Amino acid sequence: MHLNADALLAADLVHRVFGLHRPWSDFQLPRTPSLVPDFLIYIPTQLALSWPAAIVMFAWLMLVVLVVSGALIAHRITRRPFWLCAAAMLAVTLLPLAAEALFGLGELRLHTFLVVSHGGAFIMSLPLIVLCEWAEDWPKARYVAYGAVAVLTCMVVASDQIALGEVSIPAATAALFWSKSRSHKSWIIAAIVFGTAASFAVDAVLVREIGATLRPIEVPGRIWTMLTTTPLWLMVDLWLPALLFVIVPPLVLPLKDDSVRTAKYYYLAGAAAMFWMAGLTYIVLYFDNSHFRYLYTFLWWPAIGLATVLVYLLDTGRAARTATAGVMAILVVVSADALLRWDAAPLREWRHPLQACVEEAKRRFGLHQGLADYWVARPLTISSGWRLQVDQIFGDGAIRLWGSDLKAFSYRLDQPDQTPIYDFAVMEGLDTRLFTRRYGNPDTLVPCNSTSIAIYRNPIKPKPPTGF
Repeated sequence: MHLNADALLAADLVHRVFGLHRPWSDFQLPRTPSLVPDFLIYIPTQLALSWPAAIVMFAWLMLVVLVVSGALIAHRITRRPFWLCAAAMLAVTLLPLAAEALFGLGELRLHTFLVVSHGGAFIMSLPLIVLCEWAEDWPKARYVAYGAVAVLTCMVVASDQIALGEVSIPAATAALFWSKSRSHKSWIIAAIVFGTAASFAVDAVLVREIGATLRPIEVPGRIWTMLTTTPLWLMVDLWLPALLFVIVPPLVLPLKDDSVRTAKYYYLAGAAAMFWMAGLTYIVLYFDNSHFRYLYTFLWWPAIGLATVLVYLLDTGRAARTATAGVMAILVVVSADALLRWDAAPLREWRHPLQACVEEAKRRFGLHQGLADYWVARPLTISSGWRLQVDQIFGDGAIRLWGSDLKAFSYRLDQPDQTPIYDFAVMEGLDTRLFTRRYGNPDTLVPCNSTSIAIYRNPIKPKPPTGF
């Protein structure tokens, strides 16, 4: 799995806060501080074990929550045994994960389980949506369930405001058109609205966003960029399952009585989540294809729909049951084998490809601290076990503080009471012309894999962007 600067944000934060005793308040938390479930799981695991172990633990726990939540939804719709629903959900989950692990294919589904990648908020939206529907069956504990919905909604949306389109709007929309009980409908919607409103109050306290806001005039450009830059295979991967989710299960599942009403709730919730997340991504968030990671709803709601169809096919006659069971067994065995054969060593023994030559240049020239592009700096620093201090900058050399310690440029990792001496820069991803205009030509250029290291005898003094 590709470990980029975003995915390693949690590892760096934990090291600086708990290892260097930097104040939590010094960190710039973006609009997605990822507190629940990401940091809630990740922080104690890294402190107890290591950052690679924390990434793996988080991924497995999120996979379990996804499978169990999807199985609960299939169970509520089909009224078939939970173990059968869990087996079906496991089959439709493992196969695409195995395919991505072995062949790449964009790794969108694998990124669902990566810390600080927006997947945690989506996965937590599933048990929340189940709780909203299930609460109607708990007359003696109904108000406890409503309170839990409000609290969990607040926690998830405050942690990642993308959850507004994954749980708040879908669950409220589904409840509005589904519940027969006016009282239950009113309480559920009130709990969701209250929890969402409270999340914005929490957000105002936690967040210090650095960056420009979207202007309405930019919207057509975002949509045009999406239409002209998205590969056909990626559009098919997202939209074909979404269309099948909307069309196939209602035609295939012979639902009766309460099952029809329950199915309507979940399909309304799933369709609303996909609709709102598509609009949010294409209109507000889209810059390039990497931003399709926001569309986890398009990847996993169809999987849940397929699991419900498999469960029904397993219970419609001996021939269909035997055939479906055989297909599921093959899917599970082949997928599990693929995932087990997938080489996990790169995560356990991961080293940034530039680490060796940067450490060699540091030793050879007696260098101190350095600068690098956002996508290079954090992975390179963490890969070295924080022995290298390479702080993040924009392509033109200006300080970049997003998702980092706001005072990172004022202290050394090895001696926090001293000021950094920036005497080199890793040029990968930087604009050489703008960088040298800002800091002058380097005294020495040292080759480093496919890039180079610019070395300065007189230390660089990095500054924030113009107008910051």
